[in-house]
Amino acid sequence: MKDLIKEYKAALTETKRSLAASTDEGEMKTYRSMISDLEYAIEWMETERQPTARRDMDRRSYYQRTVFTTLEVLDALSSKYHVPEPDPHGVNENELDLLEYAMSTLTDKEREIFITVVGHNVSFSKCAALHGVAKGTIQTHIVRARKKIAQKVAELKSGERRYADVG
Repeated sequence: MKDLIKEYKAALTETKRSLAASTDEGEMKTYRSMISDLEYAIEWMETERQPTARRDMDRRSYYQRTVFTTLEVLDALSSKYHVPEPDPHGVNENELDLLEYAMSTLTDKEREIFITVVGHNVSFSKCAALHGVAKGTIQTHIVRARKKIAQKVAELKSGERRYADVG
């Protein structure tokens, strides 16, 4: 890597000399662009980090960089790749409708935390670190979400939504 950095620095020096000797405006613009690119690459190689990164994203753990998504995005991605064999544990359209109905009363934050903890099997501590809140806050959101979902399931069982066969 040290040899590569030396080569880039030598190329930078030569490009700066060519810029100083140039009189054509178009050529000078090209040299300035090359100098900018070379300086960027050298800084990246020397620091082993992206030069414009301000928040140390590259130093965060996998869970801190992970962005959880909605069902619509996952559906859009899965429709792009056709799977010939049906998943025996998959969810059909009716079951998906029931899930959406059961989770419809959750706030966005409750839904995100519930999916993170229950769906992705992330611990309360890791989920709290992901969302930047206390572990107790995560537990409270989960308890509220479970109560709301239980109320919706009770509505389904009572036949209020014409799904009396759910059980």
